[in-house]
Amino acid sequence: MLWHTRTPFESELRLTRDEIRASQGGATAMRMDAQREPALRLVNEMMFALLGGDVGALSKLFAMEGELTGTAAWKLDLRPRQAAWLQVLQRLALSGDTHVRAVELVEAGGDITRIVFSNLRESAPEGGARLFD
Repeated sequence: MLWHTRTPFESELRLTRDEIRASQGGATAMRMDAQREPALRLVNEMMFALLGGDVGALSKLFAMEGELTGTAAWKLDLRPRQAAWLQVLQRLALSGDTHVRAVELVEAGGDITRIVFSNLRESAPEGGARLFD
């Protein structure tokens, strides 16, 4: 997954199954390797399952409730099964159609992060291989 932010400052977050890399102005600001950080591998697996809409993988980590909202749209509410996740995450909500269009993360402390995806493409980034291989 490649997340390119333009404002309030330009940055890039690249998430693969093996690492997370953040850069600003073309320089790497942070890099974490899943081989050295076992918890990172779990977070990456969860993120790929979330963004890929992999219900089978998500059902192992979360109790799920879902509904269809029209002919092709859906909503899915996820609550962590494991106590360790509950210390960090209270609930996740996904919605979409053929793609995940929105993710809402409700943290244990009450903070809420809402991510809305637009301009989704199913093509490789310029000059590189697909990140979901």
